[in-house]
Amino acid sequence: MTTPLPPWVEPEGTKETNVRIKRRGNVCLPLRTVEEDNDALRVPKKGEAACCNGEKCSAREDVLGGPGTCLRALAPSSYCLLCLRKQMYSCYIAHTVLGEPVYDENLVQLWESPVGEGGYNSDCCVHPADTWNGFVSPCVIGRASQYSWNLDESGWHIDQTRLLHFIEAPTASSVRVGKFFIFV
Repeated sequence: MTTPLPPWVEPEGTKETNVRIKRRGNVCLPLRTVEEDNDALRVPKKGEAACCNGEKCSAREDVLGGPGTCLRALAPSSYCLLCLRKQMYSCYIAHTVLGEPVYDENLVQLWESPVGEGGYNSDCCVHPADTWNGFVSPCVIGRASQYSWNLDESGWHIDQTRLLHFIEAPTASSVRVGKFFIFV
């Protein structure tokens, strides 16, 4: 008997544009870009729902400073992006470190994250493993110390710059080859 797929996972053959990458078996995951994540890491505007974790929201509990409010809920979930990342990481720890069983149909991962140029640093992501851990592709998680509150003209938001992939800066001993630098 097959367990129905969670609402964030699209079955194979889905024609919607938000499904960008086919992965394990009949599972397709949406690809969440850095820009989409940055937009989600802000306090809710008037009329938008806040994270349902309230006082226990990761933005309030784990990230120092800030306005003391929750982030906006990431539809179709009622949780914010940070709380969803924390939930996925908790499941990852339970399956890989604590050895709790995970079954083939139990997909922990909610989306895929771009890794490398224009995306996230691979070290900030959870990856699939040789033994099933609930992840089929890279998914950014990060640690609380890698996030900080920021206030600018657009309002309060979480800065996740420390999770991003950066190309090494050129030095006096480097030579440009195409879009890359070779260090001599």
